[in-house]
Amino acid sequence: MTFDIDGLDKVTVFRALYERAQPQGCSHLSYVPGPLRADEARRLFDANNGIFSFVKGRLLKVDLSGTGLDTADYDRNNGPGAALAALRAKFPGFPQRPS
Repeated sequence: MTFDIDGLDKVTVFRALYERAQPQGCSHLSYVPGPLRADEARRLFDANNGIFSFVKGRLLKVDLSGTGLDTADYDRNNGPGAALAALRAKFPGFPQRPS
């Protein structure tokens, strides 16, 4: 599914997805528990232009560089509806329907 994230703070979107993501396979070797600090999230977001595969052992597979968020890969790796659940936790009332 693709959701419209235009107007949302993308670093906050990144942090929400990061916090919900789980380590997969060998990534548990680099897994760092706990939330991502805001300043570190900003630095990582800027350094990666909003495109993430693995971050601190967590599998994200998301592209936050545009106005749409395709959640297919994230949900495949973190469970059905995981991206939406993460976003609704940070952004109450976030649309339940894809754009």
